[in-house]
Amino acid sequence: MRFLQELGVSGSFVVLAALLVSFSAATAGAQTETILYDFTGGGNGVAPVAGLTPDGHGKYFGVTNETDITNGTVFELSPAAGGGWALNMIYTFQGGDDGANPNATLAMDAAGNLYGETSYGGNGKSVYCNAGCGTVFELSPNGTGGWSKTTIYNFQGNPPGSPFFDGSIPGGGLVLDRAGNLYGTTLLGGESCSFSDAGCGVVFELSPSTSAGWTETIIHKFYGQSGADPQGGVILDAGGKLYGTTYEGGPSNCGTVFELSPKAGGLWTSSVLHTFNCSDGWYSYTPSAGLVMDSKGNLYGTTPSGGFFESGVAFELERSGSTWKEVPIFQFNGVTGGYYPLGPLTIDSSGNLYGVTEAGPAVGAVCPEQDGCGMVFKLTQSAGKWQESTVYAFKGQPDGTGPSGPVILDSQGNIFGVTAVGGTANLGAVYEITP
Repeated sequence: MRFLQELGVSGSFVVLAALLVSFSAATAGAQTETILYDFTGGGNGVAPVAGLTPDGHGKYFGVTNETDITNGTVFELSPAAGGGWALNMIYTFQGGDDGANPNATLAMDAAGNLYGETSYGGNGKSVYCNAGCGTVFELSPNGTGGWSKTTIYNFQGNPPGSPFFDGSIPGGGLVLDRAGNLYGTTLLGGESCSFSDAGCGVVFELSPSTSAGWTETIIHKFYGQSGADPQGGVILDAGGKLYGTTYEGGPSNCGTVFELSPKAGGLWTSSVLHTFNCSDGWYSYTPSAGLVMDSKGNLYGTTPSGGFFESGVAFELERSGSTWKEVPIFQFNGVTGGYYPLGPLTIDSSGNLYGVTEAGPAVGAVCPEQDGCGMVFKLTQSAGKWQESTVYAFKGQPDGTGPSGPVILDSQGNIFGVTAVGGTANLGAVYEITP
């Protein structure tokens, strides 16, 4: 309600609006949360971010953005003998050319190799990214229980006066195709545009070669009107098309949803599927996470702000032949529905959507500004309407606080994820929610 009051909405109308929306926000059946691991700082890491990556054999992999003494880590979480879970730090970043601040969910190939990104570091030293323009790395099991790390690409940015226009500050995660190529986005880089001398960002492809390592190809540069500053990654459909969002750009500078289609000769065609206009009644804008696609080819995503309650929205882009239509799903109300949905949504086999909000619901929680510690939510469709339910509301120490997305589901319906803070030491945690 704090946000409605800031908008100048009267108290009586706030209460009425909350009551009107409350029918769409319910509490799911009894759920049990277990903290699988508390981060304690130092060599154990601080602030796990993004989602977890399962290996299919009971292990989960993730990243911490930093530690007290280093520049971030990659960790492995495994069931421990006799019960509980054991955490193994499989790589610690050193900064500089080695890379710094991994920030996105890891990708895993069929051989068990992990691929990820660091926002900074590497040997790219453009004036627009003087701490390094970021890297893409690979971690491979070495056969003796350890892991070997290789930097497979260093982003160079777009140095002034240089004919070379590369990306800089990768984020949002990577996606693998069946041939082993990697696709991702960078927040900045590409050619200078009307929005930024540092560039409006790019979509890139990294292709492996047995003789020459990895080769980068910029498959799309954003120019502002078609989108700018992609903060989420891309997803890949069965036909090889890529889909993603931009945080800014478009006619109203409120963000876009885009599609990239492969053509003969290694070229790509770009299309803007939707532009957010900040004034369409939902006031949805600035998507900061990637998308998820259902079995019919419809796309789903969130914006961390906007909506009548200024607390974020969930949306669907419904495919109809060659056209797309935005369909509102849910307006987060900042009370029962949470504030600020973060990270991509996760879809189950029944078409239900799961995600997290950074804050809310506030009742019974002790967190900064009393806005609540965040929640895991579920969106269920029935008779053409969507209803939100609270799967779990975080409560602060020693519970988690500020969950990051996406969450993952196992075959039994258990939900796994991370919180950037909270836990016993208030430095983040890995959690499991069981039905």
